[in-house]
Amino acid sequence: ERLILAEGFYNSATQVWLRDHGCATANGGAHEPIVLAPLMMAHAAVGFQERSESVAMNWGDYPTRLDDTVFTAALGGGGNMLGIRTYLWLPPNDDFTAWFKPPVSLDRVQKFIPIATEIRQAEAMPVEAAFFGDGWTNWLLTGAASPWGPDVGEMLNMAQAHIMLENGPWDAVHNRKMLFAVVAGQDTFKQATIDRLVQYVENGGTLVMLAGVGRKSVEKPTEDWVLLRRFGFTPPSNDQVSNFARAYPVVGEVFRAEAKPFELNAYPHTVPQNGAATAACFDDDPNRPAMSWKSFGQGKVLVVWANQIVPPAMSAGDGRTSYPILRDLARWGGVRLYIDCDNPWFWVNLLKAKTNETYYALAARLIMFPPWRDSDQNVVNNGTITFLALPDGRYQVTELISGRDLGARTGAELREQGISATLAFREVAVYRLKKVE
Repeated sequence: ERLILAEGFYNSATQVWLRDHGCATANGGAHEPIVLAPLMMAHAAVGFQERSESVAMNWGDYPTRLDDTVFTAALGGGGNMLGIRTYLWLPPNDDFTAWFKPPVSLDRVQKFIPIATEIRQAEAMPVEAAFFGDGWTNWLLTGAASPWGPDVGEMLNMAQAHIMLENGPWDAVHNRKMLFAVVAGQDTFKQATIDRLVQYVENGGTLVMLAGVGRKSVEKPTEDWVLLRRFGFTPPSNDQVSNFARAYPVVGEVFRAEAKPFELNAYPHTVPQNGAATAACFDDDPNRPAMSWKSFGQGKVLVVWANQIVPPAMSAGDGRTSYPILRDLARWGGVRLYIDCDNPWFWVNLLKAKTNETYYALAARLIMFPPWRDSDQNVVNNGTITFLALPDGRYQVTELISGRDLGARTGAELREQGISATLAFREVAVYRLKKVE
């Protein structure tokens, strides 16, 4: 038998066909997770494995982009750790020892082989929430949305809230407890997609949606705010958008007292919603809801009165950083949360070995906007990572890239006190938590 790599962009049905016929796929680089992870996550959702390319081995990044590539590949679990390809230039005077020094650092590639091999045997924690969108329809009609799922803003919102949302086709995500229809540019759906979402909520699902999602139906071009009206919400009085509008959380079922104001590219001309609770409002005015929710059938639906949720990394820059709200919304929806960090500029992910009680926590300082910028806005390079659902027991903790032994910790210590990490810009840490008793 041999592995066939099918490079290219395929819809989910083709991915499944290729998977079932012994194929995997490959990419030309996975070093920027906010840009390159959505497609890898979509592949992971259907088990279509992927080989990555660390394209920047000769570019002199810190210390290569190998670390970033491994972090991105692991966002969907270990299945995408199929392999890492790199390019080597021919050294002058045939001095091949130069390959083992910066900027190529082939010694680090050798060092990462056992790390990647170990992570490959791990899987993502059970995911109970997913992004939802119909990017293909909107891309074909207007070019306004990515056909692959969440864009930069949505990935930043997920990362800075320290949650993991699945990105996959309807067949992969329809039975998830919660769907987030928060991908910008998803204003037009096929009528069957609108009907499918309504039925999902009626049957007990929880939907978080931007007000403009499903605003238009392909089959009903004269109707407006189609999905919103199906759920019984009253549209805004006009559709003028106010960028970086400040919204204030209302303490209650959705937000706890520690929640802070957040920013929306909003429809600010909202009206009170009959039969719905207000979870946030504009300008602290209860008559101008920024977020409304209601029960619907056996489920519930929450509307964010905006066409985009502004993540902290994209805040207006006036010193009032936007609060990452997706974690609060996931908690409200009953989604299990496995890992957290007190620094919203750290991106964290948790995997578990398939055959034993060993966990892998990956932490990275890769929150960047624009994604190609060489520095982030964060002046705090340290944070504490906590493991909220780690079972009781005793765990030997090792940071695999540095080889540092952090000693034995109890499950309670890791849940409550966590692991303190200090990361330079673009740095990644991989912690193995191996249960020893």
